[in-house]
Amino acid sequence: MINITDAAAFARALDSPLDPNLKRLLLLRRDQLLTDTGGEYELGDLVQFIIAENDSVAAIEAAANYPIITEPAFEWVAHHGTHYESVTILSDDGFGIALFAADRQGVDPTLLAVLRAHVTQDAPIAADQGQQPLPTVP
Repeated sequence: MINITDAAAFARALDSPLDPNLKRLLLLRRDQLLTDTGGEYELGDLVQFIIAENDSVAAIEAAANYPIITEPAFEWVAHHGTHYESVTILSDDGFGIALFAADRQGVDPTLLAVLRAHVTQDAPIAADQGQQPLPTVP
C-alpha cells in the first residue's frame, strides 16, 4: 500500500515504480484539488490518497482510519480501464480519501467486488470531461 498524506509522500509515490497511467491520474487529481482551492491549502489538508496493492481490506481501512470498504459511503467510483478510483468525503470541510486499486489479480477480491458494485462512471484515464489535459509523468 502507498499511503499519501502530504506533498512529500506524494513526491515519493511519483518516484516509485507506479503504473504511468496511475501516476498521470494522481497528478491530475492533485492539480485539480490545488487549483480548485486556489492553492490556499496543503495537499494533506485536502485529501489522503491510498493506493491499494496486495493489501487486505482491513489494512486499507486501518490506513484510512475509516470503514471505507465495509461501510462504503463513496461520493463516486470510476473505472479507468486499469484502475478503480473511489472518493469518500469524510468531513464538512471537504477532506476526503481517494482510493486507487488496480483491476487485476492479486488485489483483494472483496475490495474489487465492492468497487465494481459501486462504479458510477466509466472513464478512460484522460482529462475528465475535458477539464484539463493529463500532466506528463516526470
